[in-house]
Amino acid sequence: MSFSAHADAKGIMQLISWCEPKNILLVHGEAAKMEFLRKKIEQEFGTVLFCVTNQWDFTGYSQYCR
Repeated sequence: MSFSAHADAKGIMQLISWCEPKNILLVHGEAAKMEFLRKKIEQEFGTVLFCVTNQWDFTGYSQYCR
């Protein structure tokens, strides 16, 4: 596994598979590509996932985190 500052979709999917997180936040990238990856992750892993932007307010979303 590479610990590059910028992982590709394959690397992100591999990391999720190994770590089995309950929740995921995508915090960096082009909106369309983040949305594509979000859908792919949700389909494959059924994980709660959010695409966030700078200054995103997490208040109220903690109910979704396990």
